[in-house]
Amino acid sequence: MKKKLRRKTTKILTIAGADPSGGAGVQADLRTFHYFGLSASSVVTAVTAQNEKKFISVNAVSAKVLKDQLHSVGPCDFVKIGMLGTRENVQEVIRYLKKTKPKCVVLDPVLCSSTGTRLLEKSALPLLIQKLFPLCTLVTPNLLESAILTDLPVTNLDQVKTAAITLLKNSPGLKSVLIKGGHLQDSATDLLRDGKNFHLFSGKRFPKSFHGTGCVLSSAILAELSQNQSMKESVSKAKKYVSMMMR
Repeated sequence: MKKKLRRKTTKILTIAGADPSGGAGVQADLRTFHYFGLSASSVVTAVTAQNEKKFISVNAVSAKVLKDQLHSVGPCDFVKIGMLGTRENVQEVIRYLKKTKPKCVVLDPVLCSSTGTRLLEKSALPLLIQKLFPLCTLVTPNLLESAILTDLPVTNLDQVKTAAITLLKNSPGLKSVLIKGGHLQDSATDLLRDGKNFHLFSGKRFPKSFHGTGCVLSSAILAELSQNQSMKESVSKAKKYVSMMMR
């Protein structure tokens, strides 16, 4: 009698900070995955005190606590990464990805809050760019994060294109970059660089800013990628979801 094989299920993981308001971080990621009909595990990198109006404080977990959480979750097929907080935590995530080799990794490089609070140690930047980015399928910085990561001005579309090329050049192995242009001077346009091609995604500029949209977008992209959508199609559908959520 043949042994009945168990059906394999796709495992999804978010590695990010915790937001008590639920608008960003792990809570926003899990809510997004749930909308797409997906169940996900979560690993907390930091405990924050924030809401839509202000960012109060952040306390990163120790590398040991992060390591234990990752060990308890085990290998996952699709991984979304947000705020990491410290250089040691960046290193732990690198070890995890190298050991488990997920199919797809989407990283939203949360470097600082909208009020200017630093959310990743400055000393972690070289490790992030040179060692973690190359393990990722897609990185999704905003304009400020792109400027910090490339040490270039990023205020118009031409500069966004240059920044995307620079990021890929500085992180050999990184497959795609999506630079979020919601605060561009001339338009609210996101730019995807996948391999040798540019793809532009224009969107409506909303009169108010929204808390956690970067977290939601990167999670929605990962959700679409987990359903075997192309990168371009995943970004397009994820942007439509974020626009619907903001409306």
